[in-house]
Amino acid sequence: MAGILSKNTKLYYKTSGESYSFLALLTEVPEMGGDVEKVEVTTLTDGYKKYINGLKDMGDLQFKFLYDTSSVDSSFKVLKGFEENETLVSFKVEYPDETYCSFDAYVSVKVDSVSVGAVVTFTASFALQTDLAWNVAS
Repeated sequence: MAGILSKNTKLYYKTSGESYSFLALLTEVPEMGGDVEKVEVTTLTDGYKKYINGLKDMGDLQFKFLYDTSSVDSSFKVLKGFEENETLVSFKVEYPDETYCSFDAYVSVKVDSVSVGAVVTFTASFALQTDLAWNVAS
């Protein structure tokens, strides 16, 4: 049967020389990839517009988490620490079939808006510093 359930999709991090550590309470993973911009190369003698592929723009990757600060290694405290120290971090998104995507990024963190009777969440935005490196499970 085709398709897999998102259950057990995980996000890991590491700084230089360390092994990957798990970031808990992840609730949402963004689209992993980007759109290639079209660069117009039409000349005055062309009868239709022509394009070449330009740069791929992935924007910031925004991951959503449940807000929790009950331990020193909570995702909020870890990611906020990276933001405050302007630390370049290696990340790995692992899907349930063991395919993963790794990249390096700087992090910024914000607590999401809060409403009556709703759970508190936060968003970590990752500013990519490398290409996405895919390792597809066999």
